Amino acid sequence: MTAPMVPRSAVWIVGRLLPKPDRDALLGDLVEEHALRQSVEDRPNESLWYWSQISRSLGPLLWAAARRGRWLGIVAVAITIYALISVLESYSDALLSKLFVSGGIAFTIASLAFSPVAMGIGGYAAARMRKGAAALLAIISAVAIVRLMVLSGNAVAIAYLTGFLVICPLTALAGGALVHRRARMR
Repeated sequence: MTAPMVPRSAVWIVGRLLPKPDRDALLGDLVEEHALRQSVEDRPNESLWYWSQISRSLGPLLWAAARRGRWLGIVAVAITIYALISVLESYSDALLSKLFVSGGIAFTIASLAFSPVAMGIGGYAAARMRKGAAALLAIISAVAIVRLMVLSGNAVAIAYLTGFLVICPLTALAGGALVHRRARMR
């Protein structure tokens, strides 16, 4: 039997939230169950099953991570970084409106590029301050974007925000991962 392919991004997310012993146990159980399901059932949507297992585990994983660590510091750092990014986005839009025609293509492209870059830098800064803060920043970002989607009602805005629902949290996590990668390289 060949080893089943599991979604690497799901494994990466779990790796950011759990200490090594817990992470290895959880991922090992998921891989075994995934392989068993693939050997018994010929289903093309096994990665969907894997993602559903990870998504169901996120709340308890985050709660356990908060209880293990200095959760108040993690929350404070994540909220502070998110607020700072929001303020910087407002200032960048004001500056861009002076440089480009507001609503024009150049303004829109520059404005769209700012959020993911700011989120990546914010994730890096958050991870430097507190381990786990980049993951919480990603969650705060996703919740804020979902809130905007619900309040919007405009189909174009919802399509636009759907892209940000993926990109912004991932760039926050990637920024945080850079801190850990640099620490391992030393």
